[in-house]
Amino acid sequence: MPDTRVLHFSLGPVQAFVARARRTRDLWAGSFLLSYLAGQAMRAALGPKGKIVFPAVQSSSGDISDELLQAICAANAGDKVSSGPRIGTLPNRFKAEIPAGFDPESCVQAVQASWEKIAASVWERFVAPVSGYGLGTPAIWERQVKGFWEVNWVVGPGEDLLDRRKNWRSHVPAVEPGDKCVIMGNLQELSGFVRSRDRAGQEDFWRALSRSVPDLDIRPDERLSAVALIKRLFPLVAEEAIGWKVRTTGYPSTTYMAAVHWVERMMVERPALAGEFAGAAASLLPGAVPGRGEDFSCLRQAMEREPGAAKLAWLDGRCFFTSSLANDSLWEEGSREAREMVGRMLKQNLEEEPAPFYALLLMDGDRLGANLRQFGGVKISEALKRFSGRAAALVGGHNGFTIYAGGDDLLAMLPLEDALPAAIASRCAYRDAFAGSDVPADMATVSAAIVYAHYHAPLSAIVSEAHRLLEKVAKEETGRDSLAVTVWKTGGPVLTWAAPWRVLLDGHRDLITELAQEVRGKTGDAGGLSGSFLYNLHQRFVASGKEAAPTFAMEDLVRLLAAEYLRAREHGPDRGARSGVDEVENLIRQLLRVCCRSWRDAGGGVHEAEGPLALDGALLVRFIATKGVAV
Repeated sequence: MPDTRVLHFSLGPVQAFVARARRTRDLWAGSFLLSYLAGQAMRAALGPKGKIVFPAVQSSSGDISDELLQAICAANAGDKVSSGPRIGTLPNRFKAEIPAGFDPESCVQAVQASWEKIAASVWERFVAPVSGYGLGTPAIWERQVKGFWEVNWVVGPGEDLLDRRKNWRSHVPAVEPGDKCVIMGNLQELSGFVRSRDRAGQEDFWRALSRSVPDLDIRPDERLSAVALIKRLFPLVAEEAIGWKVRTTGYPSTTYMAAVHWVERMMVERPALAGEFAGAAASLLPGAVPGRGEDFSCLRQAMEREPGAAKLAWLDGRCFFTSSLANDSLWEEGSREAREMVGRMLKQNLEEEPAPFYALLLMDGDRLGANLRQFGGVKISEALKRFSGRAAALVGGHNGFTIYAGGDDLLAMLPLEDALPAAIASRCAYRDAFAGSDVPADMATVSAAIVYAHYHAPLSAIVSEAHRLLEKVAKEETGRDSLAVTVWKTGGPVLTWAAPWRVLLDGHRDLITELAQEVRGKTGDAGGLSGSFLYNLHQRFVASGKEAAPTFAMEDLVRLLAAEYLRAREHGPDRGARSGVDEVENLIRQLLRVCCRSWRDAGGGVHEAEGPLALDGALLVRFIATKGVAV
C-alpha cells in the first residue's frame, strides 16, 4: 500500500455565492469568504504530513508561502494575526498529497466548522437580539447555514476524477418556502413572514434588524437570507470570526469608481471650487470617509498636488451625480434640502458630472486542466503564483480595486479609462509568468472579459454578464486567448465585441485605444466616426443583412468606406480637415479590423477580420472615446 495518496477537492457553489451581490463590499466578501473557506480545507489537508500540490502555496522547504493560508494557519493555532490579508488568493479547488490514513472528510468538516463560526458571529451580534420579531427565524438560519455548501472530493491520481465526481450532482439543496431573498432568490428571507399575508410583521423584523447595524448596511427594500446577510455583515465581525480585522468601509461603490478620473480632474483643474463643493457635500455624511481616495494612484497624486481639494476624494460617490442626490431612498430622512443645495453646486460651480460608467474586469487562464495533465501541477502552480503575485499591483497601478486574485483568476473594478490598459498589462503578466517554463507560449494563454457598466445597473447582473462573456464569448465563440467586451447601459447590454488578443494588439500597441484617440481628435482631425457615418454604414451593410467582408474584396471595401467617411466629414463639423485619402484609408483599414469578426479555430489558426461586417467594434471605439456619451 503506498504511503501517500492524491486528494482532489473543490468547494462550491461559486457564482451563486460570489456573483449575487448588490454592492462592492458584498462582492468582495463573497470572493474572500470562498477563498478563506477553501484555505481552511487546505489547512486540514496539510496536517502533519500533507502537501498542497496545486496551487503553489508552499516553498520548496515546505513552508507556507501564501499570505492568506499563513494567516489561516496562524489563527487556527491561536496566534494573533495583527494584519491579515485583504484579498482572497486561494482558489476553490486544490490538489494535495495526503498520507494513506488521512480522512478527506476532515477537510469538509474544517470548511463547515469555519463557516458556522462566521455565521454564529453574525447571528449573535445582530440577528439573535431581534429574532423574536420573526416567524421561525432560527430554523431558517440553521437550515440555510448547514445546507448551503457543495463540497466534492476524490482520491486518486487521475486529473479528471474530480470533474467526474461533480457530475454525480449528489448535493440536493433544501426546499425553500416563503418569500425569497432579494439577492439570492432561491433562498427564503429571514423574517419568515409571507408579505402578502403579513406585510407589517415582515417590515417590523427588518426595521428592528436594520437598527442594529451601521447606517444603510441594510436598506429598507432589502430582505435577505442567512447567506446573503452573512456576506453583508461579515466585515463587521471579522476579528472574532476569522481572527483578524478587515476593512468595514471604503469599498468603492460603482458611482465612486465611475467618478475617479473626474474627481482627479476637478482637484487639479478647479481646486478651490472642488474644496468648496467637498465642504458642503461632507455634511450629508458627517464623519464618513467612504471614498478613500488614497486607494487610487491618480487620486493620491492629485491629493498631494492640491491638498486643499483633497476632501473631494473622501466623498461618497453618490455626491457626484445629481440623479443620486435626488434619490430619497439612498439617503437618510431629513437630508433633502442639503442634497438639493449640493446638487445646485455641482451644476453651477463644477458645471459637469462624471460619465456614469465604470468597468468590471474578469480574467481566467485557458485550458488549465489540460495544461496540468500535460505539464504537471508544480510547474503550472509556480507560474500562476508569479502571476497572482503581480496581479493586484497591476490593477492598483491602473487605478483599480482588486476583488480577487488567485491562481489564474482575476476579478477587479476599474475606471472606464483604465480597464483596457489594465487587461492588456495583466495579459502580458500572465504570459511572462510562464516564461522559462516548459509550457509553450501558445498554451500559456489567458482570456478576459470587460463589462463597461452604467452605475445604475444591478451589480449582480454585471458580474453574471462578465462570467457569461468570458466563458461563452471569449473562450467558446472566439476560441480562447481572446478579449470580449460588453457595454451595459441602464436598459441592459447595447453592444458586444470580441477578438483574439492578436487582433487587438500589435506588440504593445492597442488598436481600440488608438482608434479612440482618432475619434477624440488627438491626431488633428476631430470626430471622425460621426453618428451619420456610422448610421450610413449600418444602413448600407448591416441592416440589409449583407456579409460585407466576404462580398467585397477588403481593399474595395476600404476605398468605398473611405469615400463615405470623407463625404460625411465634408457635411459635418469637421469639414475643412486636411487629412488625405491615404490617411483616411489607413484609418478605415484599422477600423475594419475591429468591425469584421475575428476568431481562432480549433487548430489555433486566427481568422483576422474574415467574418461579416458589424458595427459593434466601431461603436465600442466611439463609446471609449466619448466615455459613454455616444455609442
